Amino acid sequence: MTPNLLPEFIHGMPEVFLIVWALVVLMIGAFQKRSDREGVYYVTFVGIGLALFMLYSSYGNYAYSFNEMFKVTPFTQLMKGVVLLTVGAVFYMTFKHFPREQMNRFEYPVLVLISTVGMMIMISANDLISAFLGLEMQSFCLYIMVAISRDRPASSEAGVKYFVLGALATAFFLFGASYLYGFTGTTEFKGMAEVLASTSEVPVPIGVAFMMILVAVGFKVSLAPFHMWTPDVYEGAPTPVTAFLAAAPKIAGFVLLLNFVVIVFGAHADLWTPVLAVLAIVSILVGAFAALFQKKLKRLLAYSSISHMGFALLGFLSLNAQGFENIFNYLIIYIIMTVGAFAALLTLRKRGQLLENIEDLTGLSKDAPLIALCMTVLLFSLAGVPPFAGFFAKVSVIQNAVSGGHYLAVILAVLGSVVSAGYYLRVIKAMYFDEPVGGEHTMAVDKTVPIQTKLVLIVSTALVTFYVLMPHLFTLDLGAYLR
Repeated sequence: MTPNLLPEFIHGMPEVFLIVWALVVLMIGAFQKRSDREGVYYVTFVGIGLALFMLYSSYGNYAYSFNEMFKVTPFTQLMKGVVLLTVGAVFYMTFKHFPREQMNRFEYPVLVLISTVGMMIMISANDLISAFLGLEMQSFCLYIMVAISRDRPASSEAGVKYFVLGALATAFFLFGASYLYGFTGTTEFKGMAEVLASTSEVPVPIGVAFMMILVAVGFKVSLAPFHMWTPDVYEGAPTPVTAFLAAAPKIAGFVLLLNFVVIVFGAHADLWTPVLAVLAIVSILVGAFAALFQKKLKRLLAYSSISHMGFALLGFLSLNAQGFENIFNYLIIYIIMTVGAFAALLTLRKRGQLLENIEDLTGLSKDAPLIALCMTVLLFSLAGVPPFAGFFAKVSVIQNAVSGGHYLAVILAVLGSVVSAGYYLRVIKAMYFDEPVGGEHTMAVDKTVPIQTKLVLIVSTALVTFYVLMPHLFTLDLGAYLR
């Protein structure tokens, strides 16, 4: 008898639906003129909204599908919802900019949808094979999106760099996965965890496997010293793609990392805790000190991202559910701040081009006081200044590190946070106090900026500002996930 696969697909219905929807968008785009592409973008929005509705309708379910390679829990559904909301917000605020950024191609929304499916598969992965499938679906689409402005050499160069280094990270992942499979005899996460739990000491192949997989995942989420691609790709990619790259993939990468360190290697916390502590501190310090010397806005935000990923990593050091919850609370706040920062950048142009340099912001407080105020709030929050959301996010993960006894890591993290305030203040100083270079004011507010971009900017700023009044909005429950 032919097995009934319908229940299997029901549990993965949002992913299956988005793949089918991507094919629909592809067919619609193939028969539309380039000057009439807005319909494709609205169809993409509808698809993201319907996928969110499917997640909401099935929230609270527990299931394992496709030979237990794919798991559905309230936590995975919640993280997929965060990814879909992030993708929807970034796409909503950027799609009107596509013609200006030489991205008015129907392939772009198709790539966005397929990349989103890859992130969702990574979140629900319960097996090395499904984890690799999701990782590569996400990555291949991002490589193409970064290089999609073919007429811009910087975009093509960034795409090549990202692809070459991404292929190297993939090789590391496969190398580590092969060691895990060879030692445990299974690719399923819990099966590997049971075998590793029966060993009193960590065998050398398992230590090598852990390091290889950590290199691969660290590359995907921009942890130092695996961050080499980040500033160049952030700068070279079109700004709408950079906004996408800086937000949603971080959630999927950290969920995958949580699977490995808590489930697969959970019995050997003494193996991964010191390594993650070192990576966290290196990321914070590299991001903080390197950003001090940046003159370009997107490179500054790239190093800021590296530093924030280091702070998120501190949540692993407490070895308890509260610490793991705070990681994702931190990431959600980081996404809100980052999306808002890129929305602010998209509202400003100089000679018809989006701003690139910090000095281009001189006089912004006089020309566009509301945008300058929003940027100031978001930058203060990124720096961790109270009473904005970024402050509470940093305090929560630092408390996790303290509860785990990692006092040196805490001291260095606080030092990195203080240093990072310096480069955020440089941007604020340029907006409010600096005089234009040569006495000529060249910055210009984009008078035709879409209302969508302004709306995302205002909402992000409001969430960051009033977080202190509604902290429970970002509180997660990982108890069931970790049992």
